[in-house]
Amino acid sequence: AIPLQYLHEPDLFFPYERLIELLDASARDSAHPSFGAELGLLQGLDILGPIAYLMRSSTTLADALLGLSRHLHLHNSGARVRLEVHGNTGLLLYDVSVKTAVPTRQAVELAVAIGYVMIRTLAGRNWAPRDCVFQHAPLADLPAYRRIFGITPRFNGEFNGYAVDARLLGLPLSSADRALHDLM
Repeated sequence: AIPLQYLHEPDLFFPYERLIELLDASARDSAHPSFGAELGLLQGLDILGPIAYLMRSSTTLADALLGLSRHLHLHNSGARVRLEVHGNTGLLLYDVSVKTAVPTRQAVELAVAIGYVMIRTLAGRNWAPRDCVFQHAPLADLPAYRRIFGITPRFNGEFNGYAVDARLLGLPLSSADRALHDLM
């Protein structure tokens, strides 16, 4: 159960491990194995609060993702986003760091789906990842994932996240605003 104070005071930080437990219980109780990924599709960039303004006001997609990487800990201390470039491939990587043995698969799928929506918001609706990878086995049938991510992800992979064409990272953002970015 979620204490009522969290429903009445939106600026309180809900413990990340409790959220992970809630996502897992919701998937189990609803018998909807793709619950986390489906929920992620309903989230927008604004779920990141002030970090969303920082990202939107960035000059390029890479700047936006690097800003997210540097500041996500202010929004969620149990998650980490990294951006790496290897030749012509950019990797947007997501990691969960928790102190207890809670199952994190639903939380990872939620975050990767939010990342999908986030990049489509910044790069344009025609964007599709080159590759979507999860470190865990599939929780739902593969057509469900294809519907969610536009491609069939690879499972039991080496990371959680996306591989993209590195040229995409240099994409100028139409919402760039240097003054707002500096303020953020």
